[in-house]
Amino acid sequence: MILGRITGKTTTKNFKFKIANNAQKFQYVQVMHKDCGYILGQIHEIEREKEEIARCGIIGYRKDGKIQMPRSPLHQGDEVLYAEDRFIRDVLGIEEKGAAYIGKLEGRDIRIYLELNKLLSRHLAIIAKTGAGKSYTCGILVEEILDRKVPLLIIDPHGEYSKIKYENDQELELLKKNNLKPKGYKEQIREYGDRNIDNSLEPVCLNEEFSVHELMHILPSKLTQAQKATVYSVIKDLSPVTLNNLAEALEAEQSITSVNLSSILDYMKSLDLFSPDFTPYEELVKPGMCSIINLKGIAPEVQEIIVYKLLRDLFEQRKLGNVAPFFCVIEEAHNFAPERSFGQAKSSGIIRTIASEGRKFGLGLCVLSQRPARLDKNVLSQCNTHIILKVTNPNDLRSLTNSVENVSSDMEGEIKNLPVGTALVSGVIEIPLLVKIRPRKSRHGGYAVNILETSSNSGSKFLPVIMPRTSEKDLRLIEGRETAPVLIPAVLVEVENKKRFNLLIEMVKGHIVRNIDTKETIALPELTLSKTQENALNAVLELEKFDLAKLNEKTKMPILKLKEYAGLFLKNNIINKEKGKFELSETGRLLKHPEKFGFTDRIKHMQINYKSKLKPRKSREEIRKGLGFLKVKNIRDCYMVYYKVG
Repeated sequence: MILGRITGKTTTKNFKFKIANNAQKFQYVQVMHKDCGYILGQIHEIEREKEEIARCGIIGYRKDGKIQMPRSPLHQGDEVLYAEDRFIRDVLGIEEKGAAYIGKLEGRDIRIYLELNKLLSRHLAIIAKTGAGKSYTCGILVEEILDRKVPLLIIDPHGEYSKIKYENDQELELLKKNNLKPKGYKEQIREYGDRNIDNSLEPVCLNEEFSVHELMHILPSKLTQAQKATVYSVIKDLSPVTLNNLAEALEAEQSITSVNLSSILDYMKSLDLFSPDFTPYEELVKPGMCSIINLKGIAPEVQEIIVYKLLRDLFEQRKLGNVAPFFCVIEEAHNFAPERSFGQAKSSGIIRTIASEGRKFGLGLCVLSQRPARLDKNVLSQCNTHIILKVTNPNDLRSLTNSVENVSSDMEGEIKNLPVGTALVSGVIEIPLLVKIRPRKSRHGGYAVNILETSSNSGSKFLPVIMPRTSEKDLRLIEGRETAPVLIPAVLVEVENKKRFNLLIEMVKGHIVRNIDTKETIALPELTLSKTQENALNAVLELEKFDLAKLNEKTKMPILKLKEYAGLFLKNNIINKEKGKFELSETGRLLKHPEKFGFTDRIKHMQINYKSKLKPRKSREEIRKGLGFLKVKNIRDCYMVYYKVG
């Protein structure tokens, strides 16, 4: 179809034509050149005064496997044609074999594939403002990489990538239009994180051994010259260098400087990150598997330590050939490798090293950021491929045009006005292309919560809840009957007894919940004791099994008094009696080892439909009183979800 004829000034890079038929911005056109045959162009802008004029840029023609530019301009009066799909594919050199399908050429039904080998070995940056599709796009690449069994490591600060385990059941029509089927990757995912936040995660266990440089680098505060001298004097005789070994050596020093250093080391040890039984490197980097390091809920300064130590160790293992070549994805990379004028992170140096040297050793890098101006310029410039979605901040736009090849300052306006879900792809392809990103096969975990909708929902159904392990769907299959959700008021209490842990307490009877699925509970003790009775109880807890004679031997109290106290403890279900012998009951074991009754699941804020909601009969003060044997640190209200059968 003829769109018009060339008019006015022409160059070897640009031309314009008078529009005779329907033409649109970004449309691809082809024009016959007297020396080169048909050449491909693209409409960059359309102007209208007395007549419509389209301004076009020349992409070129393909010769000897490369895109070539004409050496002489086009002529006035030459016909400008609507470009055929086959001609566009030929010029752009789009090949499907061994490549990753990321979407379709904007305005065309032409699939765009990125050569995966180049993508994985030359580093990649995905840039977009919040909500423009950065994590969604990365999820597509993760799918393509997992389909080809390439080892993956994802640094996930917000816990967005765990949903990739499940198939996308929310975009079925879009998937069908793209000839794709929903797919989950549960069997290929291993997720690590803080088990106190989510007990389904595997713990992050890092190698406890350090080099001197590593140890000095990860310490949370800058050391004085005296402290550095003390550390170096002690560390030279240590083998291996670990936090525990260093703490023991400093303790022997018996100086004020060593005492101050010991408090810093105590903090590092309290993080529970380093262990002799650390997660094996070959488990983190395994062909066909993706390891997600879920840092959600972990303090930013601790996240930096984890990322630094993990990437440094894995990079060293890769250089030695002890782990397979792999691809590393870093979300919110500007926090882990900030531009120097915006501060310094402990992880900055190793990320810069991987960006500059990683490709030589088979370690590919993908950085994602919503603030490229805050991302280390060395890291950004080392990325050969860029997928840029909508960016509006002027500083970020300037940063992109200064750091990214093939993205010029006159493209700033186009990037600023990109629709959500459309990306400018540069690097792997010879010229920048506008691509409509395809739907994901797996579920996306980065959707924002609609605060207005959830707050105004009638019945206030957006609630803090603790869900049972068995889903409602599975329970229906097991029971063969209908179920209905019932909400039971509860509190999740953070307590301390040598270490911190949580107790889940339902607020109808005030019992500790041991199993949320079976509603198995244990009553809190309700008794006020004198000092002498407390001493007797402590002896009972220490003995666990005893008779009055043994208790008398332990406490040196009169038998008659001990008999009275034993009756009191029996009445309050702290001990059981059988054949003249006493032993701790469940309540007694609760008093002795309360941490064994800890609850590890977390509260989730979610929208839920329920049949009924019970009213609390216990107050927070009554719960505090019942937990008088523990130090209560925090109490959070929630609801236990119980599925009533029938």
